[in-house]
Amino acid sequence: MSQTAHNGLDLVHQFSDLLAHQNGDTTTIVRGEGVHVYDTKGNRYIDAMSGSSCASLGFSDARLVRAMTEQAQQLPYYHLFAQKSHEPAEELARRLVSMSPAHLKHVLFANSGSEANDAAIRILRAVNIAQGKPDKRLVIARLSGYHGSTTLSAAITGQQHMRFGSDGVSSDVRFIPEVCHYRHALDGESEEEYAARCAADLEAAILEEGAENVAAFIAEPVMASAGCLIPPKGYFEKVEAVLRRHDVALIADEVVCAFGRLDAPFGSTKYGLSPDIMTLAKPLTGGYFPLSALLLTDEIYDTLTVESTKTGLLGHGLTYAGHPIGCAVAAEALEIYSGEDFRMGLRETITRFEQRLAEIERHPMVGETRNSGLLGAIDIVEDKATRKRFDIKEKVAFRLGRELQRNGVITRWTSEAVNLCPPLIIGETELDLVFDRLNSSLDQIYSELSPSAGSPS
Repeated sequence: MSQTAHNGLDLVHQFSDLLAHQNGDTTTIVRGEGVHVYDTKGNRYIDAMSGSSCASLGFSDARLVRAMTEQAQQLPYYHLFAQKSHEPAEELARRLVSMSPAHLKHVLFANSGSEANDAAIRILRAVNIAQGKPDKRLVIARLSGYHGSTTLSAAITGQQHMRFGSDGVSSDVRFIPEVCHYRHALDGESEEEYAARCAADLEAAILEEGAENVAAFIAEPVMASAGCLIPPKGYFEKVEAVLRRHDVALIADEVVCAFGRLDAPFGSTKYGLSPDIMTLAKPLTGGYFPLSALLLTDEIYDTLTVESTKTGLLGHGLTYAGHPIGCAVAAEALEIYSGEDFRMGLRETITRFEQRLAEIERHPMVGETRNSGLLGAIDIVEDKATRKRFDIKEKVAFRLGRELQRNGVITRWTSEAVNLCPPLIIGETELDLVFDRLNSSLDQIYSELSPSAGSPS
């Protein structure tokens, strides 16, 4: 019998060290309440990542559970194929269009952000073929960006370890550098100057590939998993000018950024994007049911309509896309997000979040803190003055994340940063606990790395 079978590891865990699971390094969560989750040993954690950046309303919202239950009792499943429809999907589509940028007037449902981004690329390529531009299929994406883990969405993800099995599947992908003023600006270069340089990098890539071959540029308004990389001033204005000049579509990946996370309905509205397609997912249902959506322009929808008449159908569909239970839950979540009391409370929370980030930036291991609304990150450095990073072999951010979990806070980290994406319902008491424990964990790792320096606090 193999070691794996002997250990009874029937479940393959995603984005995990599988050997660590075999060695028993697994935290099994059994219950959630508010912003807390509990494991099999009775340990309680503040989940400062909202699960996978999706549980924006926490883990025990009775309104979402009620919406789910009532819909399951009335119509537990139906599809949107072959001229069939159902009211929950129609109602949710109306709500999404009414709150989205005015030029996005049509909704296509999927089940995950990965599928939504995959479909966005497929649709744009189909539209270009229909318009007599079959070679216009290449997608430009940014290094460190994350767009999913289907074969195509992983291929356009700019994180090498996330492209498992997707490298080489499509040659129609071109990466340009990530965008972060703190990490990459030249000495004395202003945000506006840096933004212009980034836009010039994009234009150079389009010209090198040939604009007649480039279908789209895909970008998160804020690069969430890369460490909350915020666009420098004027960035998207300059980027959109480049795209329009060369007839290249913009896909706004709003899988994390939408529905109040950035203290705005969408990242596109906050940062002035006018995307041709906008993809939505994680907080759409608060994580209570798998559901995602693409919002499309009239031009894209009209082209798809004409093409569907040629064969009698739109050659795209997913069995569970627009699931009635998911749509009912999403409609209730949107109702909650739009409430005045909810939005006022969120702004107060964001103010406290920014205060605590500013305080922790004084720590000798923190190079910079960043946030957009209630999405934030802490860049970890060995030397604040030079912005020198720790040797990746020391796994400092990983060690910090593990220390935080021992202290009752769940986060996520990259090799350079600790990410924070707490539920939008987190209160000041829990938020302060997150930062108090983050500070003590930083002190612990700092003392381990520099034992002669003592505690910085």
